Amino acid sequence: MVEVNEEIVKHYFELQGYFVLTNVSFWKVPGKRGIKGRGDIDLVMFHPIKKQAVIAEVKGWHEEKMTGAYFKDKETYNRLFSFVSNEAIREAHVKLGTRRIKKVLIVPDYNEDFKQKALTKVDEILNFRDVLGGIIKEVKKKPKEPYKSEVLQMIRLLSKYGFLK
Repeated sequence: MVEVNEEIVKHYFELQGYFVLTNVSFWKVPGKRGIKGRGDIDLVMFHPIKKQAVIAEVKGWHEEKMTGAYFKDKETYNRLFSFVSNEAIREAHVKLGTRRIKKVLIVPDYNEDFKQKALTKVDEILNFRDVLGGIIKEVKKKPKEPYKSEVLQMIRLLSKYGFLK
């Protein structure tokens, strides 16, 4: 099941023309306890016109501001960047049929230290505020278009009744 933060980001990319798979599983390598397990890539996407393959991790930690300190805690670091592990990338190659894959991390607010460190692991960082803003802009452009999801319908209703400026 796709959680709501991932669902919102999924629609953001779909509105831009991407085909999106969610929660694509991959095998993790043994961890510090020697246990193998499954991990997942939140979003695996392909844009047919741009011929662009993208994988994305969505972190809806909305009460936090991401800082460079996230790189000091190994467990948090692994939660943020397991989607760019060798195992995850191998699975993305299989699903997308290409070796050129853009890696995107979507997080709430972050500082410059976090951004600089994260850009050593991923190609792009998106702020959740910008993702929501992009969806709202698209929904406002097409207010009468039938909704494709509960998320888009909720945004459409909030917009129609003046809750979104």
